[in-house]
Amino acid sequence: MLFVGAFDQDGNATVRVRINGAGGSVDYTAIVDTGFTGFIALPMAEIVPLKLTTNPAAANIMLGNGEIIANLVAEATATFGDQTKDVSIVLDETSNDNLVGTAFLRAFNLAFVFIDTVTVLVDKETALEIVAKWMEAAPPGLPNITPGVHDE
Repeated sequence: MLFVGAFDQDGNATVRVRINGAGGSVDYTAIVDTGFTGFIALPMAEIVPLKLTTNPAAANIMLGNGEIIANLVAEATATFGDQTKDVSIVLDETSNDNLVGTAFLRAFNLAFVFIDTVTVLVDKETALEIVAKWMEAAPPGLPNITPGVHDE
């Protein structure tokens, strides 16, 4: 199954995800952040509409610049396509961005592909079929290059 996303005004790859809390469900456009190893990060203000309850202990998060900050974490569920999973949500006081990280991609068994005009999340079975077909077409002894393109 293919899930098509988009790019935001800043050029970030985005997808739509539904977060379900005690206050109901909210659909978010979230940036796919492959540098974020967690499930989902939302701005702290989202604790109110979702009626999230935070865990007693904060999570230490390392930012891209190496700074470590403490963030509250809440448990909820996330729905993507026809799957719903239990997720940990990092509640960030310093950002207004909604993020999905690599734990989200792994939990939903998704491959992430983006090109200049579209963001695509592909389920594991479809991704493996595509890779297997590509590998079958690869010249012998050259599995890590584009078929038909050789360094001369």
